[in-house]
Amino acid sequence: MLSKGEYYIEFAAPAAHCESHKAKLRNVTDSTDAIVGQSMYIRTAGGGDNSAQVTTQSIGRGTITISSPKTFEIQHRVAFTVATIGYGINCSFGDSEIYTQVQITKIKD
Repeated sequence: MLSKGEYYIEFAAPAAHCESHKAKLRNVTDSTDAIVGQSMYIRTAGGGDNSAQVTTQSIGRGTITISSPKTFEIQHRVAFTVATIGYGINCSFGDSEIYTQVQITKIKD
């Protein structure tokens, strides 16, 4: 939940093997889209099979102003996905795996 104020927000959400995808910052409190990310497209060989080994990110950034506390979430939609890797392929290096990232900077109250 964010308190009243003005915010600069950036986010990036990865996807693989999905053809088209787009993320957005959703104002859950008001049921509105606050920031819509880039539309991305990954052409998968064979019409959607796993042979295209590519990951892209839907990136969004913008400034929002809210006059009272609001709850937000990142929503990410894909055309289709592979259950275990569709929202990002892990590296398996033995440390944490990070996928969707959000940075929020409060500009003023």
